[in-house]
Amino acid sequence: MKKKVLLLTAACLFSLLVNACDSSAGGNDNPPTPIDPTPTPGPEPGPGPEPEPEPGTIKINAKILGGTFNPDKPYYDVTINYADTYFDKSSAIFNKDLATLLMACSFTSNDLDEYNSLLGQADYSLTYKSSDYEVEPTQDTLGYTFSKKSLENKDIILVCVRGINYKSEFANNMEIGESGNHVGFERSTNRVYNDLVSYINENEQNKDVSLILTGYSRGGCVANMLADKIMKNEDIKVEKNDLYTYTFMAPRAIHKSNVVAYPNVFNIVNSGELVTSIVPADYNLYRCGIDLDIYSKDADEIVKGFDDKITLHPFTSSSDYKNEEEIIRYVLKAVVDSTKVDETGKSEDEIKDEMRKNFCDYYQTAMMFMIRAFYTLKPETVEKIKNDILGGSKIFDLLSEDTTYTLLKGYLDEDGMEYDDAELRVVSKQLSNFVMKVGISLVGVLMSDSAKDSLLRTIDFHYPEITYSLFANYQYQA
Repeated sequence: MKKKVLLLTAACLFSLLVNACDSSAGGNDNPPTPIDPTPTPGPEPGPGPEPEPEPGTIKINAKILGGTFNPDKPYYDVTINYADTYFDKSSAIFNKDLATLLMACSFTSNDLDEYNSLLGQADYSLTYKSSDYEVEPTQDTLGYTFSKKSLENKDIILVCVRGINYKSEFANNMEIGESGNHVGFERSTNRVYNDLVSYINENEQNKDVSLILTGYSRGGCVANMLADKIMKNEDIKVEKNDLYTYTFMAPRAIHKSNVVAYPNVFNIVNSGELVTSIVPADYNLYRCGIDLDIYSKDADEIVKGFDDKITLHPFTSSSDYKNEEEIIRYVLKAVVDSTKVDETGKSEDEIKDEMRKNFCDYYQTAMMFMIRAFYTLKPETVEKIKNDILGGSKIFDLLSEDTTYTLLKGYLDEDGMEYDDAELRVVSKQLSNFVMKVGISLVGVLMSDSAKDSLLRTIDFHYPEITYSLFANYQYQA
């Protein structure tokens, strides 16, 4: 019975991971200085007066995607302030209206018709889109656009990276790599950077430019790394005060040795949300810039105020966790603890880097493969796997590398999905290892309905309309 519970627990954890992925300046005179990236508490959201709109402000009508998939209302109509004068001020000055518009842009970045309709109200025109908008997403695709507005004294270029409906691209999110910055995200960032350098050189020679970077989830992480790359190189001639970066629910990706607390990079995060933590700081990876935490203990009331039909999963405390952030730490601790190393004679950073390497050796290939398979296999095959594993008839096949291999191979062959046999054997070994090393630590969480609700709540917090409503309530304090 204990083995059955263990295997069901591991299966539930992979299911939760898939649920999460289905909702992820040049001119510096001095080199950037690494900082201690230990998070510091941000200002608590709460009531407070909103500033008066600037002269020349217009109203933008936007649609906020309903990630909770309410069948009666798949999106929410909102009105957002916008003014060109935002770009007369330093990018280090937080602008909530601009951030809100960019959030709406990030939420519509998968639907270019809706995206163009949104930005067209402010006279921005889409001038470039990556070719990957035209193909079915894979692990290495990336959707991103450049939009432009010309003012009398400058051009404004908006770079938005798709973070919605990117399917198999989520496997790239899990490719953290053994050292340095997150390998998958950095490879994606380099694509946007190289295209942006070419675009600026071809279209903005001898012009003053304000550059805006934004994205949600996976797109937010790429935007964060893109800001870092632009400010550490001189290929793009944009002054720091003219580089505006707002990211939303972005995972961590920059190694501690490289991270910089740029004052003009604002990361809107929720400490009670799973996806932003799915790459743990325990592996020495962080976001550059400034994190603004929009978490609120009054989240249910705030969300209901936005739309009374939205229902978050309830949170139930236990002896191991008292709030959403603690249950995330509790779950991730099981993974992190399974990658522990001998700490004798090693610094804290050396220990974290070695643990990260262990994660790659133990689990990375399996996680990436399973995510790709989820989006590649026929729906009926995915349903069969869920029924076989969660239903219990095949769970004991996950006890060993050999039986796991036979089980997975059978599913793939029956479905007709192409795969590399050598990779499948690695996946089988790592998946079985995951079950035995991690699953047993999470029995108490994932086998309890109330605890599962608490964990699912941390996924709810990633949804666009939840993020929007909490941010609308947030009061920034410099």
